[in-house]
Amino acid sequence: MHTTPIQSLLFQPEHTTRPGAGAATHATVLHAALLKTGRIHPDDLASALEWPPDRLKHAATALAAHLEQPSSPHRLIHTGTTIHLTTGPGLLGPKQRHNLHTAASLSPDEAAAITSQLHRTAGGFPTDLPAEQIPRLANQRLLAPSGEQPTPHPDVLFALGLTAHPLTDAQTAAGALVSVPDAGTPPPRLR
Repeated sequence: MHTTPIQSLLFQPEHTTRPGAGAATHATVLHAALLKTGRIHPDDLASALEWPPDRLKHAATALAAHLEQPSSPHRLIHTGTTIHLTTGPGLLGPKQRHNLHTAASLSPDEAAAITSQLHRTAGGFPTDLPAEQIPRLANQRLLAPSGEQPTPHPDVLFALGLTAHPLTDAQTAAGALVSVPDAGTPPPRLR
C-alpha cells in the first residue's frame, strides 16, 4: 500500500496569471507597439507611446535581452534612426524569405485595382473591383474591414492625406468606417 505524505496534501500550487494591460512592463508595451507598427523612427515611437527617450532606451534594452533567448523568433533592431523587430537568424531560408516577400506583394492587376478604387472613391463613382481580388486586398489592409461595397481602407486614405485619422482598433472591432470625402468635398492638402 502506497501512502501519500501529508505535506503534499497541504501544498497549494501557485497560480500564475498573466498581468493585465495596466501591469505590463515597458518592454512588453514596446514589443506590442513594434508588432503593430513595424519599422519606425525611435523619436516617433517614443512620442506615440508618450514616453521620454530614456524610457524607450531602457525598454529597448530589456526587450532586446529578452528576445535573445534561443526560443524567441524575434530580434530587436534599434539604431539612432530606426527601431523594429526582425526574425532570429537562420529561421527562414533565402527561398522562404523570397517566397514570403512575393506572397505579400501586390500583383500588377491588384495594384491597378486598388488605384482604380481610390480614383473611383474620390470621384464618388461606384465600386468596380473584381470579386476574386477583394479578399486578398482586404487581408492586406487595402480595403475597409466591413461594409457592403468595398472601399479603400481608411489607413490607406490616411497615408495618402485623404482623411484626417487612421482606423483605430476599436473602430475595427466595432466595424465602423472612417468617412471618405465625397466628390464635393476637396481632400485635405498634403504636406
